Amino acid sequence: MGGYQVLKKWLSYREEPLLGRPLHEDEARYFSQVVRRIAAILLLGPALDASYAAILPAARDCHCSNDESARAQESAMVVDLNR
Repeated sequence: MGGYQVLKKWLSYREEPLLGRPLHEDEARYFSQVVRRIAAILLLGPALDASYAAILPAARDCHCSNDESARAQESAMVVDLNR
């Protein structure tokens, strides 16, 4: 993700020689959860790209005068990812 190898980095800080022990069961379970979350984000990539492309013309046409107006307009641009 973003050129940063999150999983490799996490594991590198938890190598047995560094910690002096193997991973605990809760650490291994946490790592598995992180792997599943990253996989889900990567699988959502095409749908997120399509949603972004769909709202991009409206975002470019936004001529908001202040931050509050911009936030209101952004929240109005809800895109259904379940298509």
